[in-house]
Amino acid sequence: MKDEKKLQEEFDEYFGGVNLPDNMTADAKLHVKRRKNTGLIWLKRLAPIAAAAVLIVAFTVFFNLAPRANGGFDGFDSPQNQGNTSPQYSFYTADKLIPENMDITVADKIAGLKFTEKFIFKKNVSASVTAYSDAAGRLIFAKINVSLIYNGYRHDGVIIAEFTDRYVCLDDMKDYLEGSKRTYYEMEYVYNGGEDKGEPVHRVFACKNNIKYYISVTTAQKSGYMLYVDWIYNN
Repeated sequence: MKDEKKLQEEFDEYFGGVNLPDNMTADAKLHVKRRKNTGLIWLKRLAPIAAAAVLIVAFTVFFNLAPRANGGFDGFDSPQNQGNTSPQYSFYTADKLIPENMDITVADKIAGLKFTEKFIFKKNVSASVTAYSDAAGRLIFAKINVSLIYNGYRHDGVIIAEFTDRYVCLDDMKDYLEGSKRTYYEMEYVYNGGEDKGEPVHRVFACKNNIKYYISVTTAQKSGYMLYVDWIYNN
């Protein structure tokens, strides 16, 4: 301890007795000042780059984590979307299913059939719902027959809401699976047009919340079927 104290005193006496030239101290101060200023300049130059990098990282994180707006599409792909590889569908018939009339006030409480509430207590609409279930009581599909007057045009429509797996489809609906791909507010569906006894028939295949919809509308109203597409995608 004594040696350390003595050594410290010697250092203090040495630096206390040394008189540095004024110009030397001034140069030293200037040198230090310049180094400080140079550091600040580099910091100022780097600040915008750092800020941009932060924004890029933040945007990337947000884009990857933010929920995508799928428009109710739920991974629906028509065969046309699959390129040269068509999905492998399997088909079933309704022969062994149990049909049962369902009140619309009951149907509108079922997920996927909420649009039927639009038919309740409407004078210009006549509608009925038939539920098709398997032996275990599971709802396989529901068939809605609807007739209405819309903008002065008569519509006779059939909507089938199917609750099976994505590629398990009712055999009678095979023709709905292929056609022209169209979009409705970024939501896709398959469209087929035709005629029945001289009247225009519009057929649509769509998917929302893993429920498949087959729509057939007979009407002379141009694009009148879009009323039903709107029901489905806002269901």
